[in-house]
Amino acid sequence: MPNNRDIISLAKKFTKSDFYIDFPQDIFNSLNLDEAVQIKDDENLAKMFKLPISEILFFGWLKENDPHVWNDLWAGDVIVKEPYIVSNFLLPALVRESSNGFPICDLETQDNYYFVPDHLADQESKVFLDVAKNKLAEKTQMTIKELLVLEISLSAIDIWHFAYKYKLSIAECKDTVTNLVGDNALVHLKEAEHLSPFVSL
Repeated sequence: MPNNRDIISLAKKFTKSDFYIDFPQDIFNSLNLDEAVQIKDDENLAKMFKLPISEILFFGWLKENDPHVWNDLWAGDVIVKEPYIVSNFLLPALVRESSNGFPICDLETQDNYYFVPDHLADQESKVFLDVAKNKLAEKTQMTIKELLVLEISLSAIDIWHFAYKYKLSIAECKDTVTNLVGDNALVHLKEAEHLSPFVSL
């Protein structure tokens, strides 16, 4: 990735109808955090961008596997005529090295399943985390519980991106969350207003 490229000029080049930025996947993948912040803060650029194809493919999977959640996110979007065009404010969250994709954390009609490291209970989750780290080092198979705890310990993630990433059923992953809550290893905040202090963009 060029260190001296003019990211603002590049963003203007890929702006559609002065309304939103539509980077090709390879350029989107090459964005760094500083460039994303520049785009977010520039007052002369279009204020929205289209999600990269990797996220569009994810949301196609979500629409098929959990249409109620997809509808909560996109069906009521009256700002744009097509989904997957979002505020530049979200861009830094998608280009961070630790990013797990577009954060699904503000559902209104469905329960949220968005977790950050602070949602792991110190003592109870440590048992699962220690086992997961040992299995990772030994390259042995983890349980879904161990894998989810490990993922949450590393970075914020929602249950749908987790299920998609590991090719698991959404129901199975939600059951895992219920079991971890029952083990007092995980805090599950279902309302967007309660999650908002934990969302870092």
